[in-house]
Amino acid sequence: MRPLAISLAILLMAASAHAQKKSYPIFRALDQKSVETMVLGVPQSNQLRLAQLKRAFEDVECTGANLHEQSTPQGSTLLCTLPGKSTDTLLVAAHYRRVGEGMSAIDDWSGSIMLPLLYRALTAAPRQQTYIFAALSGDEAAKVFLASLTSAQRRSIKAIIALDALGLGPMRFYIHLSETVPTPAENSLRVQLFEAADNQGLKPPESSIPGSWFHIDDTKEFRYHGIPAILMHSVDGSKRHVPGSRDDNPEAIDANAYFASYMTLCYYLVGLDQVTAWSALPSAPSPRSGGRR
Repeated sequence: MRPLAISLAILLMAASAHAQKKSYPIFRALDQKSVETMVLGVPQSNQLRLAQLKRAFEDVECTGANLHEQSTPQGSTLLCTLPGKSTDTLLVAAHYRRVGEGMSAIDDWSGSIMLPLLYRALTAAPRQQTYIFAALSGDEAAKVFLASLTSAQRRSIKAIIALDALGLGPMRFYIHLSETVPTPAENSLRVQLFEAADNQGLKPPESSIPGSWFHIDDTKEFRYHGIPAILMHSVDGSKRHVPGSRDDNPEAIDANAYFASYMTLCYYLVGLDQVTAWSALPSAPSPRSGGRR
């Protein structure tokens, strides 16, 4: 009996250790109806978009010193910070500037209004990383933001997750050209995304290079500075005409697909927060002669 008791004790200790190592995603998700209400109410002027985004952040209790505006040549960028235990920072960004002839619901109200929803989700538990949610005013906003940081603050940005043209269908992603070799950080961005989809029983999102629909690249300036970047979008070949066109209206948004993207991004950001090796990955190098797209 004694050997059996010892064996059982070892198995119980191993099971306990496994349970302690496994981290379960913890976040505060809204119901689908609430998410639909946020994305389908599309303000038309850039000033109203900024005001509604600010109100949405305040409603989810991003206030005080954690919420501020930054002036740019195209208006104001809205920055909401969720402090973590580490100064390692993950930047989640989308531009709110109206694009094209339609209501600019897809490009890119769908991405920018996702920011306060994701902030709320992450407040369910203390986070390891610091998160900055940036509603960018336009294509000059990233340059202004980076110029406002010290060298140490720029090095602390471990990745940017950009959201653009969500809700046309299943979420897709773009990290780099297929002929380039991914960095360890880029691999982490991809692997965690697949795990986030798997947590919901979804197929892994497809890698898809943005095409002519891609009007404002929120990642370009960060790539130029060597900061790993991933772009989330939902544009396939049959829908590439929609962003920025006369068809870019709330009716173009697939509510089920948008909500699935929201849930995947909740799992994704929590998963990235559990990556403990960001500090060990190479820091962003000095600016290169050109960004990598």
